[in-house]
Amino acid sequence: MATVSNYRKRGQMPEPDATVGRTHMWRPKRVVEWHESRPRPGVGGRPVRESAEGNPDGVSSR
Repeated sequence: MATVSNYRKRGQMPEPDATVGRTHMWRPKRVVEWHESRPRPGVGGRPVRESAEGNPDGVSSR
């Protein structure tokens, strides 16, 4: 859960739809929409990393 807390602190996640005590909850549709809107490596977001073999993100072509 540290990742979610850090995303929230940095404003990288939508506000929760509900909070019960210290537990934050999001509607599944909202999480899916947020996830699909996030930048992806090599798609206008983060740069694609090259592995030691020279393949993007270490993906083997075999």
